[in-house]
Amino acid sequence: MGKITGAEKQDELPEKVRLLYNAVLQLFEEGTDLADITVSSITGKAGIGKGTAYDYFDSKEELVACALLYVMTQMTEKLLKMLETKENFGEQMACLLDWVEKSFFERNCLNRFLHLLTDNSSIGQLLRQKVDAKEIEQHMPMMLFQRLLKKAASDGEVRTDISLEYMAYTIYSRLAGYVTFLYIEKQEREKREKMRMLVYQGIMKEFAVEG
Repeated sequence: MGKITGAEKQDELPEKVRLLYNAVLQLFEEGTDLADITVSSITGKAGIGKGTAYDYFDSKEELVACALLYVMTQMTEKLLKMLETKENFGEQMACLLDWVEKSFFERNCLNRFLHLLTDNSSIGQLLRQKVDAKEIEQHMPMMLFQRLLKKAASDGEVRTDISLEYMAYTIYSRLAGYVTFLYIEKQEREKREKMRMLVYQGIMKEFAVEG
């Protein structure tokens, strides 16, 4: 198998690549700063030789970007299945906010992913390029939001006078803002609950059809 691009399906990944991805995830969960992560620290955590990483990736940036894409793809697919069990748009948004908070504390990859999508670092630029690839885009949160909104619009639950794309990006930006808030105020439960309610109310007020 040649170099990994990040667009591979789960069943196409070599076992050693899975180990590398899991190692990146573990380093993030342990609170390791991105600048302190090296190929050696990743392969050491994975229990494989450093040279093996370069069989699949040209650089640390490629490895980290692909690992984040892999994690977000898995998280997005699981989240979609969970949201589709909810009865309406309001329940889906409440569930989504609960998931964001839970994921923030359990898997800091969510925070890193959202942050890197908006910064100008080499990894951030690389990650955006990979997300723009069509075979990856369909598994990203933005497409999940558009899918949910399309169904909500057909069910008469959200407005149809504005584009689904605008609504999806607005929800995404509010979730990203909520993640930033959690990063700053993560120890203040009362503040978290109040902010979550404000974000929820903002989304519903702007997009939901009053019934």
